[in-house]
Amino acid sequence: MKLESRSVGMGSFEQPTIASNLQATEMVVAEIVNLEQGESIGCAGLQAFERIADRKRLSPTALKAFRLLAVKWSLLDSEAVALLGVSDNAWKAMLDRDSGKTLSEDQLTRVSALLGIYKGLHTVFTEAMADRWLQLINTNPLFRGRSPIAAMIEEGYALMRETRSQVEAMGQGI
Repeated sequence: MKLESRSVGMGSFEQPTIASNLQATEMVVAEIVNLEQGESIGCAGLQAFERIADRKRLSPTALKAFRLLAVKWSLLDSEAVALLGVSDNAWKAMLDRDSGKTLSEDQLTRVSALLGIYKGLHTVFTEAMADRWLQLINTNPLFRGRSPIAAMIEEGYALMRETRSQVEAMGQGI
């Protein structure tokens, strides 16, 4: 039985240091959170990303942030593809920094939810645990004995949104 590597194929994308990864991801989180507080708010207080101008502006940084999350969370390519809701070929094209790809409303909403989860986990846990938490089996009824990553892949965006809300509540001591 051949095991799939736990790293994301980065192609020609240069992998910056962990410190710069964290800083870049935090900057993108801040930009998306600021946009979420703008005028086009969707369900559960999340940005709807309806305007193409917003999507074109945010797509390069959102893709960079998602690639960094995939590395920090040790996602398999198949997991990254499923979380983002794209095909294998689209993911391979997105690994190219200069792909010029504009993400769909759904894809940006997914990245936004995952960045919110990242931010919340880093508020609650140490960096090492925050980045491992999603891979660990979780007995919370929300995940039903699966890892949060596996559960979000199986159940899609709705569970990403619920996971984000739960992680944010943990950060608030609720």
